[in-house]
Amino acid sequence: MALGKPPSAWGGLVPVGKWLLEQPSLVSRLALWMLLAVFAVFSLSSIQVWGADFACLWSGARAAIRSPEHLYDFEFVTRGQPWVFGSAEHPTMRPFISPPTALFLLAPFGLLPYPAAYGLWVTLTTTFYAAMARKAGVPIWFLLFTCVVEATTGGQVTTLIGALVLAALMSPRPVICGLLFGLAACIKPQAVFLFPVALIAAENWRALSTAFATGLTLVIASALVWGPERWLEWVSALRRFAGIVSSAEFLAAGITPFAALASIGLTPWLAALLLPLSVAIVWTVFRKTKDPLLRLTALSGAGLLSGSYALRYEMALLAPAVARQARLTTWGVIAAMLFAMTFWGAGQLGLVLSLGLVGVTLLGRDGSLRAVARSAHP
Repeated sequence: MALGKPPSAWGGLVPVGKWLLEQPSLVSRLALWMLLAVFAVFSLSSIQVWGADFACLWSGARAAIRSPEHLYDFEFVTRGQPWVFGSAEHPTMRPFISPPTALFLLAPFGLLPYPAAYGLWVTLTTTFYAAMARKAGVPIWFLLFTCVVEATTGGQVTTLIGALVLAALMSPRPVICGLLFGLAACIKPQAVFLFPVALIAAENWRALSTAFATGLTLVIASALVWGPERWLEWVSALRRFAGIVSSAEFLAAGITPFAALASIGLTPWLAALLLPLSVAIVWTVFRKTKDPLLRLTALSGAGLLSGSYALRYEMALLAPAVARQARLTTWGVIAAMLFAMTFWGAGQLGLVLSLGLVGVTLLGRDGSLRAVARSAHP
């Protein structure tokens, strides 16, 4: 929407106010930016321990280097990060839960002192995500969304996964696309577990085969480097970790239907009934549009629908598409405001709003995937 000509006379606030009221698009965007700035400052000021999530990755990486037999020993890894939470006598369990294939990325950070490793991790992953998002037409202020702030300051792998998937979706070369999907799956498989459906729907067979070849290669290499028993220990660790995140505290903060059902006493596995819907979302979007942001949103949003454990920082994968639509349309600004405010309510409220926004972002203002993609790439 084109802006009107600003008042030439600045003798008072009335002409300026009148001009602003005639620019609803500008006013709504200013309100959004102010809201995001306030929320970002509040988030930064309320962080108890910066890099709390990265500490688990760093401690696990050091364990893999020094004593790999303790890689999935929850107490051992927790003792390697005593500054985060709890005490030496009664620490809160903070295990390393990533697959052994992720160690090829994380091990070099384990060689560095924690402050240097954390600073380098946040700088590299945030810059990579921002660069890929900008290439896809996303305004840089998407980094102010609370979910993105939490993911970056916590040192989560979410932003790295978002960057890898966007890079894969924007690559014109199927081999590179498959390689990047394979890497993402080897770092955080639950975040992209529907990527085979996506690549089949897109009929990108070379990317699909490359992704599986990449994963198989890294699995074999990790078994050779850290021992095949690490994979058995990882499977066992997943079961023990499921016991930790099934507590009332984690369930209340969860943003998945699985967590919502469990928190109200219902059988959480009823959420598995949403898996066909998740597959249908990914299939439809990858068949109807090549827009990388819509595809990222479908892949990550569908993953949240049918996943079990996910906290609000995972919604950083949805932030680029929401920010892009806020730049394009007034309804997109409203959706972005709701998306931003999601994180200041209960976890279950966040669930309802976030999943609704996935649909809003995918459909666009006229209910057409093609129209959204066309408006983003005229």
